[in-house]
Amino acid sequence: MVDNEKEDLRSPGLKKRISLGISKFRSLIKRMGLWGAVAQIMRNIFWIEIMYRFVKDLDVQENRVKPKIPLRIITMPQDLDVYNWEGRKELLEIRGEYGLLQFQQRLQRGYILFCAYSEVKFAGFLWLLPPPVTRIDSGVLLKDDEAYQIDGWTFNDYRGKGVLPSLQQATYDYARKEFPHVKSVVTHGAIRNIPSVVGQQRSGLIIVSRELSVSIFGYNRKIKLSNAIE
Repeated sequence: MVDNEKEDLRSPGLKKRISLGISKFRSLIKRMGLWGAVAQIMRNIFWIEIMYRFVKDLDVQENRVKPKIPLRIITMPQDLDVYNWEGRKELLEIRGEYGLLQFQQRLQRGYILFCAYSEVKFAGFLWLLPPPVTRIDSGVLLKDDEAYQIDGWTFNDYRGKGVLPSLQQATYDYARKEFPHVKSVVTHGAIRNIPSVVGQQRSGLIIVSRELSVSIFGYNRKIKLSNAIE
């Protein structure tokens, strides 16, 4: 059971979500213009998509991914000041000021940030949330021994080079070492995003079900459709 103080920290309420939504909209206007921002923000107001649910059994050793470029993956400190971080420039380019706020709040809520670098260039990132994982975090109710991966991103110049699968395997290694009670890692991916699906399977994740993901005003729920993959 999650105590009230921790639940409040890791699961922002409606007022905070509205504030985040406004911040995101302002950032999107600067990057995409008014109508581009409106189209993008509608995904948070109401959005339906079919997803795969992936699970990685940490007791099963995965085949190691060999990235096509030199790659170094590090775990960022929980007290990272995102607003003065060296990766700030790249984050601003893809998400604007909202991205900085989003990253800072995730760190404060206990998410763990993994960053991949090729030489000195920022190549991608991925988040891991150790249990307890709430429905607000993942859209589903996870067990006390399940961690959740979210928001994997590879920058354009490094796509197709094994960055995301390498990041995912770094989270498995980290969970095994730092959270020995965690038995599996769960994540979701859109069925339509074939390159992402292939990459996740390369990392050792297994598709266990199809789920309908429904987002309404920032709140997400996932409804199981089937176990079998047709």
